[in-house]
Amino acid sequence: MSRTTFRPQVVIPNKTATPPNSSDMSEDIISAPTVLQSLSLFSYAITWDGVNVDDGYHTVAVQGSNDFIVQADGYSDMSTADWANLVVEYNGNPVTTIPLPSDSGTGIIDAQTSLYAVRLVYTTNGGTGTIKATINGKVT
Repeated sequence: MSRTTFRPQVVIPNKTATPPNSSDMSEDIISAPTVLQSLSLFSYAITWDGVNVDDGYHTVAVQGSNDFIVQADGYSDMSTADWANLVVEYNGNPVTTIPLPSDSGTGIIDAQTSLYAVRLVYTTNGGTGTIKATINGKVT
């Protein structure tokens, strides 16, 4: 029997994220990967509260992989998988990175894919604060 949905899962901070359990917006963060197998719709809910510096923006990107492997212990070396940025819509335009344009806020990334696994990549521009990301998914 295949699953038709999964409950929301916090992927930043998370013990399998890089760095583990971090929500510190002063450093780049790669979320815990999520295996979507048989799920075609997914979304990330993101909240952040921080201070941008140098008039720049923090950014997030959704990446996907078809060769990510979960080991028997439940962990995986993400460096052995090939990850690529997905094209998503931002303000009606296709983009591969999304700016977090204010010091604090919330956002939703709603996407459809046939990829095996996805992850969220946060890139800092410096500054301080915290970020949290939660994923949810279902079958169309």
